[in-house]
Amino acid sequence: DGVASTIDDPIAPPDGLSAALAAQLDVGVIQSPPTIEAFVNRSWIPPAAFLTGGAADASRNAGAGSLLLADFDGITAVELSADGGEEFVDAVMVQGPQMLSVPSEGVLHLGVPFDRQWRVTLDGETLSPRAGFGQTVAFDIPRGGEITVAYDTPMTSYVLKGMIAFAWFGVLLAATRPERRVRQRNRAAEAPMMAFTPSTGDPFEPEAVDS
Repeated sequence: DGVASTIDDPIAPPDGLSAALAAQLDVGVIQSPPTIEAFVNRSWIPPAAFLTGGAADASRNAGAGSLLLADFDGITAVELSADGGEEFVDAVMVQGPQMLSVPSEGVLHLGVPFDRQWRVTLDGETLSPRAGFGQTVAFDIPRGGEITVAYDTPMTSYVLKGMIAFAWFGVLLAATRPERRVRQRNRAAEAPMMAFTPSTGDPFEPEAVDS
């Protein structure tokens, strides 16, 4: 459409945009050159994070609205040290249990819908999950140390996968049956309807052949 904004010829932002962003509770202004207005989403939390301070307290409150008033200086992203480089949650789901070292008391936050199949073990003690921010998975870690994070796949998941595999097998089997029926019809069409035997003086009677 020919619209382009450059340093030498910048396009003015829409009227009221900066004021509207500044009024957002979860958006803050960060220090930047005077010619630039930069904003940051302060309510953003990584998919897997270790929370302390105000962020940990907000996690215990019901509802995502607690994110707006939380102090997010105490957020530490959980990095996966595996060779594949997958995000932590994905690694647990695909590769199995993963170990982490947490520095102190806090909250392990997993940015997935709450599911009791998640479990954490600290020094042999199993910790129960709770709803973080009212909807995600969270574990209250009582002290620092090595923890193991795992996901127990429910038996219904295996049953469902088996049913899907059986259904696909049925579809493939049904798809091959018409070919067999066509071959049988072709053989029947090529076979003669009647066969004649040499005459021996007896009255002629045709011999029927099954089609």
